[in-house]
Amino acid sequence: MDNILPGADDMASIKGDDYIGKTLDAIQKGTRTTATNGLWTQSNWGKLRHINQFFENCHKCEDDAIRAKYMGIEYFLRAWFYYEMLCYYGDVPFYDYVLSSDDQSSLMKARDSRGFIAWKIISDLDNAAAALPETWPEGGAKVNKYAALALKSRIALFEGTFRKYHNIPDETIEGVTLSPEWFLNQAADASLKVMKSNQY
Repeated sequence: MDNILPGADDMASIKGDDYIGKTLDAIQKGTRTTATNGLWTQSNWGKLRHINQFFENCHKCEDDAIRAKYMGIEYFLRAWFYYEMLCYYGDVPFYDYVLSSDDQSSLMKARDSRGFIAWKIISDLDNAAAALPETWPEGGAKVNKYAALALKSRIALFEGTFRKYHNIPDETIEGVTLSPEWFLNQAADASLKVMKSNQY
């Protein structure tokens, strides 16, 4: 989990609007260069491979309760992986299975739409929130039900406002019309569940 989720310092510098670094960054110094691959690297896609390997093999765990909790973590991590890819690229190919090196059709598949990726992220976070416990024993994993709901709220708010202010056309997937309002309602509902828990 540590190599997928960013640390507190990473989040402050990337997302904080009041962050003041100790040194000037490349933008401030005027030395920023064009990224050649960004997140589109073998090592980054390898993170997704590990997640999907878990899903393909977790049935071997005979304890249903333990398996469900760890599936919740993996749903959370896959949502985070695709959230970063969505922010960076928009349309990307979605994989919920392990690719083999000779599966040329999967390796060369076209990118899925931004709406489809965002919808799959929300779906994964719904699954994560349903499977994760409210708390873990001391020293255990720290991603819980409310972390999944908070992340869902953040991502749905991001996508809803992005679609609204960039005039992205609505998209219908499996009977769900993905509009700015749909995402904003998802954000509000998830936030309300966190607030009603009275734990934070």
